Amino acid sequence: MLNINKAIIAGNLGGDPETRYFPDGTAICTYRVATTLRYKDKKTQQTREITEWHTVKSTGKRAEIDAQYLRKGSGVYVEGRLRTDVWEDRETGKDRYATYIAAQVVQFTGPKPKDAPADQPPMDDDGGYYSDDHPA
Repeated sequence: MLNINKAIIAGNLGGDPETRYFPDGTAICTYRVATTLRYKDKKTQQTREITEWHTVKSTGKRAEIDAQYLRKGSGVYVEGRLRTDVWEDRETGKDRYATYIAAQVVQFTGPKPKDAPADQPPMDDDGGYYSDDHPA
């Protein structure tokens, strides 16, 4: 039986990343990435856009690098697996769900934001940093 859980997106950050820490000190960085489909409406011949928003979480060294170099508007390519958090709503007692991409590969694309540090982040040969050191 074949099982594949793989998500690949490329887009731009809609805001600055947020970083928290697990009790063991491991960093977790969360950010939202917009991907936009542009197409021509056949009836009106006008260009239309559909934007999807994706939540991405990175952990460990990857999270620290993402938090340091990514800013609102940054271009980013992300590979990872889909994960879903489940929790009980305190008011209603019903289960709530949030699905996100647990980043395994992140590559910075496009020009660097003006307020990003001048030095380059450490990258592998493919221009990304591989990290799967915490299950997000």
